[in-house]
Amino acid sequence: MDRALALARIARGWTAPNPAVGAVIFRGDTVLGEGFTQPVGGHHAEVMALRDAAARGSDVRGATMAVTLEPCRHQGRTPPCTDAVLGSGLARILVGVVDPFPAMQGQSIAALRAAGVAVELVDDPRCAEQIRGFTRAIVHGLPEVTAKVGISLDGHLATASGESRWITSPEARADAHALRASHDAILVGIGTVLADDPALTARVTAYGRPITHPRPVVLDSDLRIPATARLFDHPVRPLILCAEDAPERSLPAEVVRVRRHDPTGALRAVTARGHHRVLVEGGGAVHRSLLDAGLVDDLVVYLAPTWIPGGRSWVGGPPLGALGDAVRGAITSVDRVGPDARITVALRHVTEA
Repeated sequence: MDRALALARIARGWTAPNPAVGAVIFRGDTVLGEGFTQPVGGHHAEVMALRDAAARGSDVRGATMAVTLEPCRHQGRTPPCTDAVLGSGLARILVGVVDPFPAMQGQSIAALRAAGVAVELVDDPRCAEQIRGFTRAIVHGLPEVTAKVGISLDGHLATASGESRWITSPEARADAHALRASHDAILVGIGTVLADDPALTARVTAYGRPITHPRPVVLDSDLRIPATARLFDHPVRPLILCAEDAPERSLPAEVVRVRRHDPTGALRAVTARGHHRVLVEGGGAVHRSLLDAGLVDDLVVYLAPTWIPGGRSWVGGPPLGALGDAVRGAITSVDRVGPDARITVALRHVTEA
């Protein structure tokens, strides 16, 4: 299952609205085939593993498959994976976690067992974590949210005048682009667009798979975004979320109206379009609103060994009144990236799915 999980992680940010799944076929200590979910409309992990086994000339009859998520049972753009497994002659299936979709949950496991295939439900929490965004979208209509910042040791992302290029190193920025590529959408506020005119593309991807670009999403209550903004040249059509009373404008983007000051409603609109993993890159007001609403799952901080006295804080809004109201998290990893540090923090959030 460790290898299947590693494969599933490769597919993150590549498969929406489908979950990123990994599968490995083995006999004893010998891997016969492996694969992960392809972009929507392509093969799922189980079929990719069977195709890989065939390409290697491996006989999978009587072998075991480990797959991070219960094989699909429904007919969509591709045939049910359960049928492919049943037709392969595999003798045993290790399932990381059951399908979170209530109508499908456990159906494939039951069908495989009825056909004489031995199925073991591993119920691995790492597999559940791998599809957290997919599960939350089904159960709550919300995405998995990661907030990302690049800051100095004193917590600033820019000088007082707004200069911010570059606080972090080239290595950290490349790592951040790989982080972008592992998400379905990248969200910023209109302040970031007006100040930096970001392209919001992913120039680097992890694991050597083709680069995919997360969909750019802009929170722009009053539709102030310039028609010349660089993100309108993005390979994926941008999504602009504005207030219900915003002026009418014709823009080369999908414009969706949501209630003002409603971060939950904004994220629901993103999720409804099939984006289950969202990376938030600011600015400070956006970070603060999502943190205050308890909607951020993880915070990734790129920390540069420098000081910017009097600089701009990465989180905006009014001062906190009481320490007991502070958002607290748990550091899950600290890694060195070039001269900088990458710190990942798991935060409290409203929905635990």
